Amino acid sequence: MRDSLSVDSGVGLFTVISCIDADRPIETYFLRVLQVLLPIIGDNPSPETINTAVDKLVELFQALRNPPKKTAQGLWAELLIIAESSDAGALIAAWHSVPEDLYDFNSGMYRVEVKSVSGQLRRHHFSLAQLLPPNGTELVVASAIVNRAGAGETIADVVDEISSKLTSTPERILRLHQIVSLTLGNSWRQSTLEAFDRQAACQCLSFFDLSQIPMVSPELPQGVSNVHFMADLVGKNALSNEELKRYGGLISMLRSPGKQGTFK
Repeated sequence: MRDSLSVDSGVGLFTVISCIDADRPIETYFLRVLQVLLPIIGDNPSPETINTAVDKLVELFQALRNPPKKTAQGLWAELLIIAESSDAGALIAAWHSVPEDLYDFNSGMYRVEVKSVSGQLRRHHFSLAQLLPPNGTELVVASAIVNRAGAGETIADVVDEISSKLTSTPERILRLHQIVSLTLGNSWRQSTLEAFDRQAACQCLSFFDLSQIPMVSPELPQGVSNVHFMADLVGKNALSNEELKRYGGLISMLRSPGKQGTFK
């Protein structure tokens, strides 16, 4: 892709944004993202607005050359949380600006960490730092059991679903594409083709209060840091949709479409 080119036709000043990559999937994705970008630019944009938009476009596609930050499974689980929430736009606004952030969703007082696992057992990897949120904040852990399925839904499918809910806020859709690109990097092509069982994942999607997460003592021996461990959530009590609502803020927008209570 190359930067915009201004053309003086004698009637008006125009900007041409072109994709020079001959790869068909990249071309298709370029056109889809450009559809999102045009309403943001508007009918009479300033040169600064055009430059900013082009910079965002370049950054998005340059990210597809970098190593992936997470697996397709992990990203799909985060997208599922957004798609099943009551306010996809608010979740995207709180979504991590870079995949390495400590929490997947952070709106200040409210934090949500998403964990996914394939198979059947609800066992997840944590860092100790993730389970020690700042005083005065609320943390909920989302646990998703995500398994591949030939007739399931891909990352592209869930992105399209979320985008359809955000037609009045193209800035949110652009942010959605930016984070997907940053997360998948050069695994984007293969990752967007992997399909997962949406129905089964929704049935098992659960949210847990911090008190339900087994953890090691935060009182670490001198010289010990950066502690990571696996926590078994089998048999722990999941939050109901009503309990999630009582938290308020970002957490109140989360929704578990499946059964509630204790999971075995």
